[in-house]
Amino acid sequence: MHWKKFKNKDHHGFKLFDDNDKVILKMELPNKKSPFKATLECDNEVYKIKRKGFWKSEIFIVDDKDKLIAEVNNEKQHYGMGSIKMANHKYYYTYRNNPLVELIIYLQPEEPLISYKLITKSKSPSVSLQIGDSFKGTRHKKLLIGLGWYMFQPIARENQIIHSE
Repeated sequence: MHWKKFKNKDHHGFKLFDDNDKVILKMELPNKKSPFKATLECDNEVYKIKRKGFWKSEIFIVDDKDKLIAEVNNEKQHYGMGSIKMANHKYYYTYRNNPLVELIIYLQPEEPLISYKLITKSKSPSVSLQIGDSFKGTRHKKLLIGLGWYMFQPIARENQIIHSE
């Protein structure tokens, strides 16, 4: 799987392609002020990512009827750690340097479900997306992959990366 950037008049964003170059997830980021920060399209459904709080540090995913689907909590924000509540499951995430920045989403620390990390190939940076074997059949897999990219893409953008591997 890999992400590719796109841009049009009203939006810019990213599309996630599978190994057969089929789009499986699309994230749009509005170019103008909007009450939501991004939309995720997967399996013919549209979800909105919203941010709340004084520092806009609280992240929520809602469906098209504004029903809460997922909530990101920054329990240890200064340590780059927190949790994601989604469909009666509680996932955890952490940012770490390994040696470059990496975001890991997991149920158990020793079994990462998703990881995004900066890598260097031929002296140019890119992003590696890895999905753990235990995560293959999970119902909300695509939403967690999209949420992970939403959380990691500012780091990729800061490093001038427009795609992932």
